[in-house]
Amino acid sequence: MGNAASGLPVTLGAALPAFGNYHWEAYGGTEKKSGKKCVVFKASKEGAAPDKAEAAQNAFARMRTLRHPSLLACLESAELEKELLLVTEDVEPLAAWLRGLSERPVEQAADQLLWGVESLLRALVFLNESNKLVHGAVCMDAVFVTNSGDWRLGAFDLVGSSEQASASATPLYARLGRGLLPSQTPPPELQPGTTLRTLQLAPWSVDIYGLGRLIEAALAQVPEVGPTFRRIVGAHLDGFTAVRAAEEKKAQPQA
Repeated sequence: MGNAASGLPVTLGAALPAFGNYHWEAYGGTEKKSGKKCVVFKASKEGAAPDKAEAAQNAFARMRTLRHPSLLACLESAELEKELLLVTEDVEPLAAWLRGLSERPVEQAADQLLWGVESLLRALVFLNESNKLVHGAVCMDAVFVTNSGDWRLGAFDLVGSSEQASASATPLYARLGRGLLPSQTPPPELQPGTTLRTLQLAPWSVDIYGLGRLIEAALAQVPEVGPTFRRIVGAHLDGFTAVRAAEEKKAQPQA
């Protein structure tokens, strides 16, 4: 690994076992110029299953072009003869971060959880609405957290156009969206026996379903936060409903 990545401006450290659920290997790193910590993801080209090799190549391309504050930032990249390398900002897996959340006051923990979910929603708005893309693998293993507690959506392996869900051009998230990542749960639209027709009508539903299951999984790890989290979310939804009702009433023609 050290010799293979010698072209990158990064000093490589030890493997990061906490990232073990993601099919890219992860290593600690330090940027040579700034001295800042980073993470180096590696995908081997040799011996990789065809599906995973295709997904890794897609992630490599997408990571270098998609930029948003709520997406995992790619700092450097290199495609070598035997492997793909991506250098990202310093993060830890969401599952590892959640283990420390239970040690914080419940109100604070609920606020941080809500802030993280809002970050993921911003990432999905950017992908789904602004770029007509589907992430396709929103789950616990696809989310990473910075040192400041900000959530980042990563794992771009299945990202594809929401306008290509057809029999002649089946996107990666439809072909491989049944468990590429261990914590990924396929939505009803991708269950065996279903057709692409439903997916064509609402391709973004794949990501919204994944987000819902991710929230369930996160609350299961910190059950003591659940009631406070739901109360805060409920207050936001009540406020949203009241605003929408007022807007609809205002828009109605006067008698």
